[in-house]
Amino acid sequence: MDHMPMGFKEVIPDQTYSSKWKEFIINAGGTQSTLQDIKVPERAGGFCYKDSSKHYTRNRFIYWRITGDVLELVEQSLEINLIGNHVRYKFQDTAILEGLSIHEAGGGSNVVLLVATVSSVHRLTFPHPDIIHKKDHLSSHHPEMSVPSIFSEASQSAARDPATFHVINNAIANSMLPHTSASWLSANDEALFALGYGTGSVLILCMGSSRIGLVSSAELKQSSVINRLWSGIMPEALRSRGGSGGLGMSNFGVHFGSAGEVAMGMVIHPIANETFLFCLCRDGRLRMWSTAQKECKLASYVLESTAESGRRLLQGTQNHMLRKAVSNDGNTLYLGAYMCFSNECAFCILKPVLESGIYQLVRLTTIYAPEHDLVDFQFSQYRLWAVWTVSDGSMLVSSMLMDLSEAKASGGSAPSTQAEWETAILEVAPRGLLVPTASPEEGLDPMVDPRQAYLAHIFHPGRFPLAVIAKALAVYRRAPGGGIVSQTLDVGSTPLAAVLRDRVCKAVDSDIRMELNGEPFNNEFVSCDEEEYREVSMRCWARLLLCCEQYREAGARPMGLVPGDGGLRSTPPLALVRRSQLSLFRPADALEYLLSLKQPENVPPTFFSSTPILGKGENQMGGLFKCLVHYMVVLKYVIDDEDPQVCSEMCKVISALGILEKRIPEGLKAAFECDLHRLRSPDSAMADIASALLSDSSEENVLDPCAPDSFWKCLEDVKNMYEAMLMLLKALTLDHDQPNDLILEDPDPSSSRMMMSVNYLFSSQLGISVIAESLHQIAVVRFSTCCNLLLLQYLILECSGGGVGFGGSSWAGGLGPLIDEEHVNGVRSDLIPRTTLLTQAYLLLKWVTETPCAPHPPPTSSLENSLQQMMLLKINDSKSSSSVGGPTLHHLHPLGRGGAWTLAELFLASDGGRHAHSLSVRLMHGGVRSEEGEGNPNLFNCQWHSAMLPYVTLVGQLIWPISRNFIFPEFLLSSRQYVLIQEYVRLLQSWCEWNSCSRKFILGAALLIGGGEADKAHDLVVQAAEGVSSDHFMANALLQHSSRPHKGIYPSLKKDLEGAGGKDFGAGFSAEEDQPSNARLLTQYYLLVIKLFDQLNYHDRVIDLAKTAITVADPNDPDLPTLHSIMFREHLRLGHWSEAQEALVSNPDGDRRRDCLRQLVTALWDRGELRTLVNLPSGVKEEVETVLEARARAVDLLGSRSSGHNYYDFLYSFHVTRGNMRKAACAMYEQAMRLEQEVMGCRVGPEGGVGSWSWALDKRARCLLACMNALCLVQRRYAWIVKPLPREPPFEAGGSPEGGSGPAFIGGERSPKRRSDGEEVVQNRIKRQVEVLEYKDIKKEYEVVIARLKLIKYAPEHATVTGLALSEEELIGALAKAGMYDNALRLGALLFESRHDCEWAVGVLETAASACVRLLPNGPSSAYASGGVEIGGSRDSTSAWDLLGENDLSMLGIGDAPAVSLSWKLLEHFVNKYETPGQTILHKAVATRILSMGAFLPHWLLASYKRRDPAELLRIFLEAGRLSEGGALAIEYLWAALGKGTDRWGLESALHANKPQLCLPHSIFHLYLLELADATPPDPEYEQLHNELREVLTLYLRTVTQVSVEMANQKAKLAAG
Repeated sequence: MDHMPMGFKEVIPDQTYSSKWKEFIINAGGTQSTLQDIKVPERAGGFCYKDSSKHYTRNRFIYWRITGDVLELVEQSLEINLIGNHVRYKFQDTAILEGLSIHEAGGGSNVVLLVATVSSVHRLTFPHPDIIHKKDHLSSHHPEMSVPSIFSEASQSAARDPATFHVINNAIANSMLPHTSASWLSANDEALFALGYGTGSVLILCMGSSRIGLVSSAELKQSSVINRLWSGIMPEALRSRGGSGGLGMSNFGVHFGSAGEVAMGMVIHPIANETFLFCLCRDGRLRMWSTAQKECKLASYVLESTAESGRRLLQGTQNHMLRKAVSNDGNTLYLGAYMCFSNECAFCILKPVLESGIYQLVRLTTIYAPEHDLVDFQFSQYRLWAVWTVSDGSMLVSSMLMDLSEAKASGGSAPSTQAEWETAILEVAPRGLLVPTASPEEGLDPMVDPRQAYLAHIFHPGRFPLAVIAKALAVYRRAPGGGIVSQTLDVGSTPLAAVLRDRVCKAVDSDIRMELNGEPFNNEFVSCDEEEYREVSMRCWARLLLCCEQYREAGARPMGLVPGDGGLRSTPPLALVRRSQLSLFRPADALEYLLSLKQPENVPPTFFSSTPILGKGENQMGGLFKCLVHYMVVLKYVIDDEDPQVCSEMCKVISALGILEKRIPEGLKAAFECDLHRLRSPDSAMADIASALLSDSSEENVLDPCAPDSFWKCLEDVKNMYEAMLMLLKALTLDHDQPNDLILEDPDPSSSRMMMSVNYLFSSQLGISVIAESLHQIAVVRFSTCCNLLLLQYLILECSGGGVGFGGSSWAGGLGPLIDEEHVNGVRSDLIPRTTLLTQAYLLLKWVTETPCAPHPPPTSSLENSLQQMMLLKINDSKSSSSVGGPTLHHLHPLGRGGAWTLAELFLASDGGRHAHSLSVRLMHGGVRSEEGEGNPNLFNCQWHSAMLPYVTLVGQLIWPISRNFIFPEFLLSSRQYVLIQEYVRLLQSWCEWNSCSRKFILGAALLIGGGEADKAHDLVVQAAEGVSSDHFMANALLQHSSRPHKGIYPSLKKDLEGAGGKDFGAGFSAEEDQPSNARLLTQYYLLVIKLFDQLNYHDRVIDLAKTAITVADPNDPDLPTLHSIMFREHLRLGHWSEAQEALVSNPDGDRRRDCLRQLVTALWDRGELRTLVNLPSGVKEEVETVLEARARAVDLLGSRSSGHNYYDFLYSFHVTRGNMRKAACAMYEQAMRLEQEVMGCRVGPEGGVGSWSWALDKRARCLLACMNALCLVQRRYAWIVKPLPREPPFEAGGSPEGGSGPAFIGGERSPKRRSDGEEVVQNRIKRQVEVLEYKDIKKEYEVVIARLKLIKYAPEHATVTGLALSEEELIGALAKAGMYDNALRLGALLFESRHDCEWAVGVLETAASACVRLLPNGPSSAYASGGVEIGGSRDSTSAWDLLGENDLSMLGIGDAPAVSLSWKLLEHFVNKYETPGQTILHKAVATRILSMGAFLPHWLLASYKRRDPAELLRIFLEAGRLSEGGALAIEYLWAALGKGTDRWGLESALHANKPQLCLPHSIFHLYLLELADATPPDPEYEQLHNELREVLTLYLRTVTQVSVEMANQKAKLAAG
């Protein structure tokens, strides 16, 4: 089967950046003389892997170049990127022979390279791709990732391993060196080498597969006995001359002389389990040797039984060549011999057959070659390919169709006729500057800077390799008058593009200065006009460009073909190896094929019948697959329309267009294209060109019908011009006149398995470049065809009398009408508009394939923001997360391409490649069904020769602007090509009506994100809103509006539309909302755009968009509150308070209103707009109050101190302004309570000191004071507040907050589910109790705070203590300790007023008493007179005044009294004031403390104590051991009972019968008597007291007895009476 029925076209991929080579040097025993003795031609070849079912071996090949003693090996793949794939072996001073072969051995585990040199043979082994990729199924490998090549592990040690090579002993060949070779790897893994010598002998070497390196050799002698005898008789010199002279007996098939048996070409191949060597010798014989038996099995003339049989033919300028091929089944061997003689050359295809045990050669066909020099040739069962060099130095690749499977042995003479050679369409490198000219006469537009124009041309992606530019620059510097710069350039190493660009500019600038100034380093130009400078500049730049073109031509010299299949069967050649380039072949498009023919009108319609097309299953496909049917659309119409006549006439029109293309000047074409880029309509521009051509009466007129190659002659026989041109237009239409169907559909889940293979199709860097360049070639051809067709249509109208505005020509009307009058209007109204449309569409496709993309931006914060904006638009979310993920911009740099990517290449490397793969899977999976309902497996396969053209068409349709498909513009936005988006939209805006609104949207997004032009972007996105219901991208990609959900192509934006206040930014579509209204879609669209503008902080534009969205939204739209919230938020950000209030009030959603109000309050508070906050409308004041309270409770109080604003203070003012005093009091109390709980009087600043300690307490005191003031202004019965309760956690049933059995405190940090020991708890809520606080309760707290403040002020060392949660008793004690007795007692009286005793004051007075005793002049042991002498003296103490200063002395009423006396007076005041009537708790405490310190009790204390409780006073003296004082008081007490001083002891009366009963503490008196009697050592004072006390006590007892008797008698009398 012929895989390229319409020929093939060369594609030169981008090879701008040179690769890194691994170099190894092998010394095989050669010398410099060895290399000079033999000259072998430069050769190249290739090898393809046989297994095409795996992605890593499919479309993967190895090619090599042989130059002298250097062998270059490169492995490439169209599917995956390979690293370490360039290796260079240098066989030192040893020429490499032809016959290199590569084999897959070891059951697919190794790749073996067999190479022979003039002095050695080598067997190099590399790992097979199966070994490298054997774990691919365990890891996720993506196409954009690079994988190791089989050469990545090549090493010097492996190449020098003795087991891998063998040095040849040339002594066996009479010391001559071999000149050709062949190699083969047998089935038992033995390497066979055949080396041909000039003597006619052949050396066979067999190298085993073991590591020992055993090599056996044998020499093949002459094939006949006569030759062997002749070689033994005649000297070698004579034999050589005889052989070279062609002496011999050709009738008998014997040449006298061994020179005739010199092998010119050799191949080795097995036949029937035996390996044979086939040698094409100089005498024209083909000899077949058995390598096992070392015998010649066959010696036959190649030209036997041909017209040249028996003729004396002299050797031509080239040697004979021999190639082999096998049939499709692999069982038949074909030999192709190229016989070169002086008068003619021919290809003979032979087949060795075994008949009756004898091998014979069967000649299948003979093909005569053109008169060119053959470089290389290959053939298969169906076609022969050959590469030629023409006499002018150009290259030619041609092929001949043949079918060896049906060919029979030719006998007699050669066939009278043979098929014509078909020339491949080769890529012609452009020469000169490719810049659109303003007119045909001008070479460069005067408005274009030559420097920029030439730099853009030279460094255009893929035009010149950097190595070529570097070499050209080196030559340019050395040329006479060339630029000279201080920098030196190492030609061996290719610099980066930016560095090389800078060096080029410096060299040319230096050259310009040289011509103008005469000095290369003079930076100042001499005075010259602009025209002179421009002329010199263009001349210097043109000289550099010429050097680049010459080096490119030198590197483009062909060297060999790379077979397209490892089995050398039916696959056409894959690539052509040039001296420094690699070009690939692809099947030619039908239109390209017809334009390449000299007479396409002679092509019969039946020629296309065997072409693989998609058939008639179109109605069963949808969308993009329907349009893919016509990727060979010309052929499709031949079958569908069944009108061969129209097809033939269309071919004639194509022939005319081909002639027209050649005759139109290039300047005219460039001017026309320049007009199109300036947005001039093609029909208008072409009408002017047609008018100018028809008005030209010169002899060189392009349209001259009398010219020999006039295109008019091709149109004379066209009967139906209208139908022919209509068919051609349909063939040129990529969307197949169905732009609305050219959209992507959901991927089929059942095709996921195929994605594992198709996912890699043409995904490598090389594959992407080939596809992009192929698309560019097709776009250029079709664009020129459309232009020529448009010109032809205008010419036809003029010749038919229908032209308008043409100048008229003397011969134009004499041609006669070329179209019927009834079709003239059809041409004008139908064909010309359609042609105009296609011209503009292909201009865009051409622009996409040749425009370099913008360089990758540096990784900055702006880039991160841009990525966030892309994620917002969800442009590349589904693509980046899909399993078919492609490389991103940052990933493309390590692949070696840098920034030199065209838009088409970048598109293929990302979105375009992924979508094309998905569509390819649909085709493979059966996108088109046969009549039986089964998918056609041959519809689309992954072989390069069958998949490339459909794949290119798929990519072209993805870019095609006349469709609803919007993948390519979407890709431009996601790849951040903002400048190119503007150019893309500019080229389409004047004519393309498809996706017009979507283009406005992406243009607005590009201006906004890339350029910051918010005003223009706003206008564009508003204009684009018209397409939310019509444009596929707007409705589906952005808003996810479709009757069925899109899963993989367009992502949903619903989840990512977040709005103000923490709610969803967009409500999205409900489940039942299958067909949303246009207003609903507009609302969703504006929400998306608003989010984009908001992220870029264009708040004023967000307000405008929100207003626009509100005006178009339905009244019941669920997103209407969101829009109002957005408008409110933006006004708030800009400080538009009144507008924000209006937006807040107009919001229909109460929840949103509250959210906005919360934000308004916060914003006003943060900006200090408190007056505005107070004056908010009355309708929202309740909500303002709620918000303020919530904010107050949420804000840290310490933070409010630093900010200077306090929510609680503002709430107090807010409520006071409104007259709500209770709420004002409540706010102040809550603040005070929080200060106690959160701050606790701790250190609040790093500066320390009293001020920082006291801030919190002072603030709390002020809060409590304000609270009390507010309550004082309320009626008494309403002067109360409810105590705010802090948020409490739930506790376990039966537990308490204080107990340890409850769970841990519930908050954001602790878990409420388990106790500290891990036991799970059951939680129950505790019912909170309401606590009412009255004025007095608040006053108590206030006094506590004031006391703490005073304590901190007087004694800062106590601050840390007061910061703790002190109890009331502890606080009173701390005050007393600090000497603030008055404060302590007043605080205690306030706190414990409900108690009936004064136990709380004991500690305070004890402390005060101790202080007073210490202040005595003579210390605690000072004595005083027992008659109640006043304590004191004339001495003042400084410490006494310090003590008194912290207490209130105004109530003492003493003027200039000394400090000590005032201290005791103050103590007296405290005891008398705070002692409970009828109790002596404080007296006892003070007396006990004074006595314990050894001091005397003051008179006022004794007097008061004697009146209150004399018995207790006596006990205190007794316990203190003060017997003398106590004894004296006891005697005085007894005398008071007897009537002497009764009033001083608190007795109502003395002891008397008529008075109330009187009781005295007799036990105490007896204790005194005992103590005084037992005193040791005896003291006279004690004895005297003892006697007096005993006497007084005796007297008292007698008096008691007497009074008792009298009282008894009185009672008896009263009883008797």
